[in-house]
Amino acid sequence: MRAPKFTVAVIEDDEAIRARLIADINVHEQLTVGFDSAFLSESLEWFNSNSVDVLLCDLGLPDGRGSELIAFCRAQYPEMEIMVVSIFGDEKNVLNAIEAGATGYLLKTESSDRVCQSILDLLAGGSPISPTIARMIIKRVESDPRPSAIDQADVPNLSKRETEVLQGLVTGMSYQEVADRLSIKLDTVRTYIKSIYQKLEVRSRGQAVYQASRLGIAGLGDDK
Repeated sequence: MRAPKFTVAVIEDDEAIRARLIADINVHEQLTVGFDSAFLSESLEWFNSNSVDVLLCDLGLPDGRGSELIAFCRAQYPEMEIMVVSIFGDEKNVLNAIEAGATGYLLKTESSDRVCQSILDLLAGGSPISPTIARMIIKRVESDPRPSAIDQADVPNLSKRETEVLQGLVTGMSYQEVADRLSIKLDTVRTYIKSIYQKLEVRSRGQAVYQASRLGIAGLGDDK
């Protein structure tokens, strides 16, 4: 008996890109598209009484901002996984999307294989993020004032292995790449990531990168 497929919603106003995403997802043995649209209003209406396992959402829609839909779905369906797939990689859009509730952020330049694998990573508890976005977050944090000495006393104590896993995350590695680099199992990486999120008090990869940089841990944000 086949395992049920995970349903995905694709909200994208570029018809060619939406069609490509739908085709790639529907041929995947574990995924299927349950809803697609180019418009915010239509999506809000559909999600008012329907849900999916994963929401893929662009930010620039013809009738509004994708971040509005992200915030709505995060409040309406807390267990839903949400990932931005957008051409916008600037600081404002990235941080707004993360604050709205996105747990992953990919640029449209990513390959189709990366998108499908990232969906599975989301479902496994991860937060895929394009390397370019990770670097942007790091630079953003490096320009902020460092925490005070009192704040530093509250920096979570990560184990050596947790720090190594976190270093992989902030450089944009996939979970499998981290596992290969450290010669450990993929499930072990996911266990470490869960612990890291708990210690940093975050719920997404983007937030973890931000916190790691802000606090100067995992080799990030340290004085040169």
